[in-house]
Amino acid sequence: MAAKGVSTTAEPLEYDEYLRLIEHLDRDGIYLWQLFCVLACAFALRVSDALRQTWHDVLNVEVFWVREGKTGKEKRVRVNPSVRAKINDLYVKLGKPDLDQLVFLSKRTGRPYTRQNIGYHLRKYKKKYLLSIDKFSSHSFRKTYGQKAFKELGETDRALIILSREYNHSGPEVTRRYIGIKDAEYEATYNAIQF
Repeated sequence: MAAKGVSTTAEPLEYDEYLRLIEHLDRDGIYLWQLFCVLACAFALRVSDALRQTWHDVLNVEVFWVREGKTGKEKRVRVNPSVRAKINDLYVKLGKPDLDQLVFLSKRTGRPYTRQNIGYHLRKYKKKYLLSIDKFSSHSFRKTYGQKAFKELGETDRALIILSREYNHSGPEVTRRYIGIKDAEYEATYNAIQF
């Protein structure tokens, strides 16, 4: 629990920092956590939804469905060839686990990881790899996805509508705030007065 008056809202990880994190985890042989970063960002999944996936759900598929735990809504997830190849590569590096097994299962305990486990490991990697982000959590990957997609779609109102649908938000304005666009625009207005 954060102290009163302290914001705990996750920030997006800059995309180049995200790629650097993926490279470091791969270089250091930390494949399961690399896979978490890939799935959480590439599919814009909440941690609770990522933790429910089995290998059968995500391996060698072009499309899969997720019933979002928070909203109860069905979400169609398209897996592009690059992400599919990355997942397949990590599956092999992780020793080709049983397809019916949860992806994020602790080898040490044999039990599924929890949201708290994920947070602990992400904070550890933030420190280890000197990531330049203050409020880093599993939710940061969902926001990283949003910012990257917004840029790829031309930073238009249409892009916000598409992302709003992807996130199951009530509208584009919610999505704009969610991925941090409004905050950046508001802060830029303070530069208007110059002496």
